[in-house]
Amino acid sequence: MYTISKLAKEANVGVDTIRFYEKKALLQQPIKPSQGVLSISSL
Repeated sequence: MYTISKLAKEANVGVDTIRFYEKKALLQQPIKPSQGVLSISSL
């Protein structure tokens, strides 16, 4: 599992880019956990 910031860093893009792809349904939006930290499964 990746946080948005870790995924962005691994992909060498900004966090806004990851959020853009989520909004365009190119990435699956993760379920918000009760702790408030989003995680994204590995691609």
